[in-house]
Amino acid sequence: MTRNDEAKGAAPSRETEDHLVAILEREIRLQRDLEGLKKELGSFVSYSSLGAFHDIERYEGKIDTVNLDGFLRAMGHFASDIELLSIIRRMDADGDATVSFTEWSDFLRPIASLAPPLPPPVPAYIPRPYYHDPIYYPRRHYSPYYYDSPYYHDRYLTHYYSPYYLPSYRSRPYWY
Repeated sequence: MTRNDEAKGAAPSRETEDHLVAILEREIRLQRDLEGLKKELGSFVSYSSLGAFHDIERYEGKIDTVNLDGFLRAMGHFASDIELLSIIRRMDADGDATVSFTEWSDFLRPIASLAPPLPPPVPAYIPRPYYHDPIYYPRRHYSPYYYDSPYYHDRYLTHYYSPYYLPSYRSRPYWY
């Protein structure tokens, strides 16, 4: 089947359908990844939607391609005009090629059903091995890190070369 047949209204070929399915699968994967990043961003204590909006728009009241390009360049990413427009179009709800704060906050609000679950939090108490427990080793006088310190290896040298242990010359008898 040729392009002219498809343009006339004939059924698309199997190859065209496979390409459409691949595009839709990539779009779904992108949306799931985006929702996971939104959920992760919201889990940070220092994150606020208004602060992030002001970081990009520099207190002008809207995000456009100029503000977005300046922010991305400051972060080290040099985006093309097509990339900037596609980012704005993905967030823009009313079609004015700018993103207001309400559009920004609506875009960054995660959809719970699409986002993958977050990993479990790190426990507050991580159990140590039993050999640090004083019940098993009650006669240990030093901390477990004492033997890793340079003072442990220099303990013989400090005895012989320390000024505390070496008497001064005046305290020695005259025949020394």
